[in-house]
Amino acid sequence: MRFPGAPETVKMACGENPKRVYGHHRKSSPSTRMGNLRGQRSAFLAAQRYAEAWAEYSDKVAAAAGGGDKKRKKNRGGGSGEPPKAPERDLDKDTLVGVMEGRILPQVHCYRADDMISILQLADEFGFSVRSFHHALEAYKIRDILAERDVASSTWADWWGFKLEAYDGIQENAGMLTAAGARAIIHSDSAVGIQRLNQEAAKAYYAALEAGFELTEDQAIQWVTLQPAWALGIDEHTGSLEAGKRADIVVWDNHPFSVYASAELVFVEGRLRWDASRPEVWSDFELGQGVTP
Repeated sequence: MRFPGAPETVKMACGENPKRVYGHHRKSSPSTRMGNLRGQRSAFLAAQRYAEAWAEYSDKVAAAAGGGDKKRKKNRGGGSGEPPKAPERDLDKDTLVGVMEGRILPQVHCYRADDMISILQLADEFGFSVRSFHHALEAYKIRDILAERDVASSTWADWWGFKLEAYDGIQENAGMLTAAGARAIIHSDSAVGIQRLNQEAAKAYYAALEAGFELTEDQAIQWVTLQPAWALGIDEHTGSLEAGKRADIVVWDNHPFSVYASAELVFVEGRLRWDASRPEVWSDFELGQGVTP
């Protein structure tokens, strides 16, 4: 579902996934990390030339409009007077131009620290900013760089070891990032984990405390509230309890970091959408009609 007023985002990928899908399964390029980066650079170079072509076309149109009377007299005198021809539209290149212009926020699937550095170098080359690295199990290794560049890391609480890229994942990742001043996000692409992000955040929080990092509960709850909103470019509208923002609120029956916590009330834009005391409300359709206390 679209969030009204949210900027566009685009997902990019580096490392093992693209080289496996294209190299191993499709027997094509890229089949290496170097091949991944080469393909990304080639795509951005093409988009850069595309943007330059459109800028040149716009200049010609503006020049033609500015000299309109003179041009009409020339046309009556037998001049060709042909309007400038627009470049052919390319939706892929349009997207990358939006990234370079800062209108589209890049979310980059990246596990390893060296891959993240490569993507940051790519961003420097083409003048854009990475919004968030996704999964980012080795983000703690470059947390000072991520903090300096204000790049978020959307990571798991404790998933690790399921493939080579994930071998260096640690539970303290989000806590180490936050302690260094970087943005951390606890996410999940599991149909189960996504329903319990408050408890996922709790696991990462207590692991960091046990390792000796100084964190507050407010910082940890932001891993599943304010920081994800920032990564999506909607933090001015939601993600924290502030005057002027949407009233997107969950009322828990216990501490939200407790495994015993259940949602009692859920408000979306100030409208009650879930009430645990009203079990007859069970379907999305009924929730869509609104629930009155």
